[in-house]
Order: sequence, then C-alpha cells, then structure tokens
Amino acid sequence: MIALSEELPKQDAFFTATVAKIVDTLRNLLNNDPAKLVQHVLVNEQSVDDYILGGWKWNSGRYGVQRSLREMVDVLNKVCAYITAAGKGCSFAPKEMASIDNVMKAKLNNYNLVKGSLVQMQRKKT
Repeated sequence: MIALSEELPKQDAFFTATVAKIVDTLRNLLNNDPAKLVQHVLVNEQSVDDYILGGWKWNSGRYGVQRSLREMVDVLNKVCAYITAAGKGCSFAPKEMASIDNVMKAKLNNYNLVKGSLVQMQRKKT
C-alpha cells in the first residue's frame, strides 16, 4: 500500500500534465475558440464530465473489492493496455500515456514543419 501511495500520485501528475498539454495544444490550434475546443475535447462523443460522471458505476463483478490494491492497479493497467491496443484510448497505463505523449509531440512537430513550409511557399508567391 505504501508503494502504491507513492506510485499513483506520480502517475496522476504525469497523466494530468500530458492531458493538459494536449488540451493546450488544441486550444492554440483552434485560436482559443472555446466553442471549437468543446467539440474536440470529447470522450466517446461525450463531454469529459458526462463521460466520467454520467451514470458511472463501479463494475464490482469485474473489479471486486476483495482484490488487493496492487492487483487492482495491475488489472486496470492490463485492461487499459488492451483498450488502447484496440484503438479506443485509455488513461491508466503509464507506458501507454507516455506513448500518447510521444505521438502528440511528433504530430505537433510535423504540423509545425508543414505550417512553416506553407508560410515559406506563401512568401515566395508574394
């Protein structure tokens, strides 16, 4: 339990920072337009609050309270890795979140390169 109490806050901080970077990038790409941002910050076509809080119920059949905390974290990590591999996304597994962070960095880098090329082409035309 002590090891988990030390591990989970670190994971939470990393996950929160990664999601915040993604939302900040979206905000910048959408010129700080709140209406457009709301359209792009969805989980399964629902707002984050609706997805997390709307009708949420713990699946005690699958994640029974009789399990140890370590076992529960391991199960969630395995389920999350499976969900992510299926292309549905998940936010529990540290390796998967690191992968998401790296993919977003690469996509932003590619976007900036293309944007720079476009600006250069436009300058040459004028």
